[in-house]
Amino acid sequence: MFVSLQASATEGKAPLRVNFDARSSYYQFANGTIAYCGDSNLCSFTFAVYLNGNSLIKEDNKSGVFSHTFGGKGEYFVTLF
Repeated sequence: MFVSLQASATEGKAPLRVNFDARSSYYQFANGTIAYCGDSNLCSFTFAVYLNGNSLIKEDNKSGVFSHTFGGKGEYFVTLF
């Protein structure tokens, strides 16, 4: 699987609502065929938001889209599994 994650913003003043989109991620089969996650039901996603190494939220979904409002100052990390 090849993962692609886009964010609607990477910085700004709190509260900052950010939309994440992983639908352009894809799976390449052994025969070279590619199935994009946004066009299929092959992919499952877990989005996680961290602040100072502590997990704030984790969300599992099949849609490939996720929104989060960042409420305060800090350096946040968003991961996708």
